[in-house]
Amino acid sequence: MENNKNSPTTNIEDTLLVAFMVFKGHQIKEWKDTEGHVSFDILGEPAKIQADMADYYDANYCVSITEFVRCFKEVKSRMYNFKNLNVTKKEKE
Repeated sequence: MENNKNSPTTNIEDTLLVAFMVFKGHQIKEWKDTEGHVSFDILGEPAKIQADMADYYDANYCVSITEFVRCFKEVKSRMYNFKNLNVTKKEKE
């Protein structure tokens, strides 16, 4: 998927959900609001994102715990690294 400014995005703050979306193959882009809270934009088609979010909330959806933990660690690492930068969403665009 091409990463451009016109790509549809969905904003999510829940790091577990973001990790699941990374696990499902979505690209993410972090941003920080003026108060310092880090959120993530999930890039991609809204219908696919909604379908994958429904899978996240489905209690019977099976995932590899090892892969999910790897994705979660990646998301948390990106969040903490990005938190140290002085960039907000408006400055990035």
